[in-house]
Amino acid sequence: MEQNLPTTAEKLKQKSAERKQWLLDNQHALLSHDLTIKEIAQNFNLTQSQIKWARIDLKKLLNIPKKHLAIVWVRAHQADLEQLSYVELQNKYQMTQGQVRHALRVLKKLKQNET
Repeated sequence: MEQNLPTTAEKLKQKSAERKQWLLDNQHALLSHDLTIKEIAQNFNLTQSQIKWARIDLKKLLNIPKKHLAIVWVRAHQADLEQLSYVELQNKYQMTQGQVRHALRVLKKLKQNET
């Protein structure tokens, strides 16, 4: 007597498909440069860790290389990077000193490539 219940594998496959669709449907919000991870997490009623993993999964799904995202972010925030101090950048964007230093290096390389 077989009940037509989905198998565990089918359930996992369905859950995976639903997650992929959710990531694609919400990609603009998840990859937003205008909001912090904390704000995005609050908007979706998720933890910051869940948002970080969602971003990682979405980037893999969309085949977005890390380097490309750094360049996009730096170009979007170039004025602030040129005008604000390390501490101001850290506070405004909730970044570590190493992240600020990396962003400034990327900006320097972009400027060198433009000239």
